[in-house]
Amino acid sequence: MFRIQLKKYREQKGLSQAELADAFGAAQSTIGSWESGAREPNHETTIRLAKFFGVSVDDMLGTRSQTEGSEIAPPVYDEEALALMEEMHKRDELKVLFSTSRHAKKEDIEAVNRLLKGLVGDPFNEDA
Repeated sequence: MFRIQLKKYREQKGLSQAELADAFGAAQSTIGSWESGAREPNHETTIRLAKFFGVSVDDMLGTRSQTEGSEIAPPVYDEEALALMEEMHKRDELKVLFSTSRHAKKEDIEAVNRLLKGLVGDPFNEDA
């Protein structure tokens, strides 16, 4: 779905792949591989693309269904979510963890979550 959204937003701005590549600071072949579905950008680049086009990451990924003509407000992040995103941006190991988990099954993520809680505790449990 990302590849379809990227092409849609690029064409809405009236940009060729080469023009988008120049404006965004990427190679034209990279834009082409994203639009063909051969490759996908990492999380950080997806966020940058969403900002570039003035849309939410959900819209950029095509994960939010919209009815024709409806207006959906962009997501509002609380301070904790913003702090987590900033920390992930700074630490490569967190980028790898997130990137790897993007395509994992829910059960696998829950198992890893239990493992991490056992190692470092549960930050959301004040009794721990």
